Amino acid sequence: MKQQSWQQILTLSQRDDFINFANKILTNNTTLNSISLIDYKNSYRLKISTAVNNNITVINNKTITSITELNDIDHAFSLAANQTYINASPLPLNYINYYQHITINNYQWVIKIEQQNLPQVLINFSNSDSISQHFWIINNKGQTLINTAKNSTSMNDNDHRFKRQNFSLWQHIQRYNHHQIIKENNLYTYSPLFIPTKLKASVDFKYGNLSPWVLVSKVNITNNHSMLAFIQYPLNRYFTIFILIIISGIFSLLAFSYINRQKTEISRINSVRDTTLHRYYSLIENTDSGIIVINNKRKITAINSAAITILDLKKDALHKNIISHISAINTKIDIVALLKNIDNLAFNDKKKMQLKINTPPFKHLEIIATKINNNDDNIMLHIIDVTSWVKREQQLKGLSRAVEQSEEAVIITDRFGVIEYVNNSYEKSTGESSSEIIGINSKAIFKRYTDDTDKIDDIQSKLNQGQTIQRIISQKNNDTVHYIDNTISPIRDKNDRISNYISTSKDITDRINYENELHHLAHYDQLTALPNRNMFITEVDKSLLNAKKKSGEDVYISDRN
Repeated sequence: MKQQSWQQILTLSQRDDFINFANKILTNNTTLNSISLIDYKNSYRLKISTAVNNNITVINNKTITSITELNDIDHAFSLAANQTYINASPLPLNYINYYQHITINNYQWVIKIEQQNLPQVLINFSNSDSISQHFWIINNKGQTLINTAKNSTSMNDNDHRFKRQNFSLWQHIQRYNHHQIIKENNLYTYSPLFIPTKLKASVDFKYGNLSPWVLVSKVNITNNHSMLAFIQYPLNRYFTIFILIIISGIFSLLAFSYINRQKTEISRINSVRDTTLHRYYSLIENTDSGIIVINNKRKITAINSAAITILDLKKDALHKNIISHISAINTKIDIVALLKNIDNLAFNDKKKMQLKINTPPFKHLEIIATKINNNDDNIMLHIIDVTSWVKREQQLKGLSRAVEQSEEAVIITDRFGVIEYVNNSYEKSTGESSSEIIGINSKAIFKRYTDDTDKIDDIQSKLNQGQTIQRIISQKNNDTVHYIDNTISPIRDKNDRISNYISTSKDITDRINYENELHHLAHYDQLTALPNRNMFITEVDKSLLNAKKKSGEDVYISDRN
């Protein structure tokens, strides 16, 4: 089918489902700031955000202009299905973004979940403890992402160079996954933020590392505190921070997992639908019947090749008015009348019409119009070229009239000899009606003329071999002999197999009697009824021929006189 192009759309039900889903996620997790649905044109098709007093706001169709975010979206689009891309904001780490590439209805989308205010989480934790602590979150390049102090965050450029300012500590961090070290009366505790192993295959950090962030804490050791207490105490406290951040990330990943399951089910349904549609489109495109779909403005929205050929339309007829593309005046008038009639019908009702195109090449068409309700589509036309059927029907009617009006008696049987048809001449010659004779086996007809079963079997054997039987049948009726010239021939189908037999019979009694009368006049005297000279010579010739055959010698007749 030549189908009109479709634009990428988000249906009203899909929009409402996404907003409800995002609302539940944001309400149940206060660390999340927004959830967005981004299309392939890099614009926020929908962005659901938490505002003041935890109210939810919805932003529609907002274009993204940030180069950094556009790069992140492009990277998400490049990922395989069901893979989540996690990216943190560069220097400082104010928020973490989770991206996932999904496919809905064969269209590409990216889901984005934004989590922010991580520095404030660490500051609040620091405020809850009387011990003076300093926190960093650094990346795998030794750059500072978050740098906090008591009741404040430090974000100047110098704080970004953790590797340069704490080089020996950085070397320890690279050697050990998690450890503690005392340096210049300060206790440093560090541990990477791990993502659970089972989620490893579904996560992409763009730089290939499973644990891109390390949490580092610093506590100044004074005389008022026990070193052992500091060594034991922070580990448990820092572990709590790790758990909080990891749980928040896992929650976002689980949200993506839910989206994945929904996406997989939608993809399966769409795959089944697309396969079915492909079969239908292939069937419609390769059928001999023409299919045309038009809207309420009489413009063609879909058409197959057969319809273009049957109606002799131009190949650019799609999206054009169907009436303007039909050249034959009578055809235009008939189709306009048909469309007006179908407009008054209910949906799924049909109207059929026969149409004859009187301009070369002459055609007979059958058009079935159906009222449909599919978006802007209004009417579907099913067009069948019945020219060959009409011609065949006319030929059959002509042959039927010829057989019916023939003076010869005609019997047609199937290939097993069961009578299927007799004409009027047969009924007149035999006095039997067609209802009495149709359905019986032709053997019953043979037995009317002969009791010799061997002869009947011989005739049927020859007919089964495809031979034509021609014979003269004599029948005595009320002391009167009737002569019938009978011919039986096989009828073959297009595969050259016998499908029927036809028997034609003609009464030749008058002709036989006339021939017998001529023979009598030629060999007998009209006055005496005795054999004449011609009869004598004929009989003498026969006698001489018989004598020669018996003796093997020539025989002569001499005249004594």
